[in-house]
Amino acid sequence: MIHGRRMLVHWEGKDSGIYEYDQESGRWEYLLNGGYNEAGYDAAGRVIILTQYAVLVYDRGNIPPGRITTSSATTTPVVSAPIVSDESARQFAQLVKELDADKYAQREDATKKLIAMGKPIIPLLREQVTASTNSLEVTERLTFILGKLAPPIPTAAAPRPVSLLRRMHPSLTTRPAAAGNG
Repeated sequence: MIHGRRMLVHWEGKDSGIYEYDQESGRWEYLLNGGYNEAGYDAAGRVIILTQYAVLVYDRGNIPPGRITTSSATTTPVVSAPIVSDESARQFAQLVKELDADKYAQREDATKKLIAMGKPIIPLLREQVTASTNSLEVTERLTFILGKLAPPIPTAAAPRPVSLLRRMHPSLTTRPAAAGNG
């Protein structure tokens, strides 16, 4: 509950979304599909959505009907986003080439070095992992490295509408009703 409003952030594949509970209608309203990290309200009641590269701010009265899109928001770049130096970018490119080396030890060494470069290379990894020039080996290793540096939100830890409803209405249960009187 944020500023008297209930907000549900739901992660589950393509059906990810942010929902808001409308007290008057007693229904959940769909606000946004996936592609965000967190959502909530600020003190002024504006909807704030944090993505990897931007903070999206929506005035509550100006949210368009249906799904919110980034083009309908005021976008503020995140100042603390890590920046990769030119030297690191060159090193990254060389190590990506080494991921496709003939020798297994060289591929393993390149993988370890890329992991050691840390979170600043995440944007480069995301861009490179979808490159059509990659071999399957390179794509698998880049995906592995990306998972090490930016692990996805575990599905088990993601909020579920049913569990949220159970917390709001403790009388709800998943147990079947008794079959009879005896």
